[in-house]
Amino acid sequence: MSEVAGIILNSMLKNPDEMLDIWPKLKLQYFNSSYSEIFVAISKYYNKFNNLPSFQELEITTRNQPLRKKIKALALLEVDEDIDIDIAVEALIDQYTQDEILDNLYKYVDKITHYDSSEAILRLSNIVIHMEEVVDHSEEEFLMSDLPLMAEEELLSKVPFTLNNTLDADTGGIELTNLVMIGGHRGSGKTVAGCNIACNHYIAGDVSIIFTIEMRAREINWRIMSILSGVSNKNIKNQTLTPDELLAIANTRAGFFIDSKEVYEDYIKHGDYIKFEKDLVSSKILKPDNQIIVIDNPSLTLTDIDAKLHKYKNKHGDKLRVGFVDSINKLVTTDKYDWKNQIENADKVKDFAAKHNMLMLATYQTDKGGEARFAKGILDSGDYSLNLTNCGEYLNFKSTKTRGTRPIDFNSPVNWDTLKISQEDAIIESPETDSEDSKEKETARDTTPWST
Repeated sequence: MSEVAGIILNSMLKNPDEMLDIWPKLKLQYFNSSYSEIFVAISKYYNKFNNLPSFQELEITTRNQPLRKKIKALALLEVDEDIDIDIAVEALIDQYTQDEILDNLYKYVDKITHYDSSEAILRLSNIVIHMEEVVDHSEEEFLMSDLPLMAEEELLSKVPFTLNNTLDADTGGIELTNLVMIGGHRGSGKTVAGCNIACNHYIAGDVSIIFTIEMRAREINWRIMSILSGVSNKNIKNQTLTPDELLAIANTRAGFFIDSKEVYEDYIKHGDYIKFEKDLVSSKILKPDNQIIVIDNPSLTLTDIDAKLHKYKNKHGDKLRVGFVDSINKLVTTDKYDWKNQIENADKVKDFAAKHNMLMLATYQTDKGGEARFAKGILDSGDYSLNLTNCGEYLNFKSTKTRGTRPIDFNSPVNWDTLKISQEDAIIESPETDSEDSKEKETARDTTPWST
């Protein structure tokens, strides 16, 4: 690595004006002790004079005699003029990456016997996250010719939020690569909101992925089936479905599969729902690019999220448009009650939105005053943050942060029997002080029968 590092620094100091594009790609950690002092000297010069130095300029501005000797020795290094400097930089980064991974793995293996299984997995995940941070390949360069104001891909770069038609009409939807944070007190309906968004994108013909930490996949599925079928969520959970409700559920279930009409029609004849499920799963295949995927992991880590998004993005491509993390406060870290870890979680989920070109949603808990619990700084990562308030017959969404649009404040009616959130604006009657109706609505807010 030292030879490649010397070639790069030698070329830079010989032709500083031609190397300005290379400079932002270089980081101090890429250079070992032989060249790190020279890199620091170049960096100080650049920060002071806003330009890269030549060998002569660097020597003149350097008072440290041992460092001046190193600069003179570097000038004597023979460098082939045909060397492609871009390839040399890639080689330097590749070598650093390999050495850093091996160093971290050696330390990991040396202490692995001290870890239980969950801690071993978490620390291995942290190595991956660390490497993504120190080796950054996210920069892209655009000329104005690359950025037309209106292009087909621009029209496809937004997705509807789907919980309010007025909002989607005003904003044109939410940008792919954005992170929307949905906060609320326990029991406010955050998970219900996320499930509705996933269902709406499924209805639109796309793929959504839900990461659930506290709630099991079976419970998420109950909510999804209530929203899509219009069947009582309570009856689904209690397994007290009427024949008509079972018919609606069967019709919805069949919709997830290709050419499943005959299986549904057979069910209408025989009425055995268990047989219907077996026939459906054994004889039909899921629609390849129109699904809701549920990842149930009580020990969910950032690496888990990234790996699953990578897997399903490769499988579904641009049809995978929305990911929902429920909730960001519960992601496993070395200390989930440390505010720095909480902020890192939000930063990385935002990074995943850009990396996988999709809209990411994440719920977070608020205290009774509406402030984020554990770490207010998690909201800095989001492009939008919305506080959700359960108002009984409707949910109020009010923005505490927006990017490039007006403040958001809308009310969406909700049917607490089927958990379906309407996209129409709620019609709110003027409050009547001390009326019986007001008291009933206030009671409804406090007795909503779910936790999130």
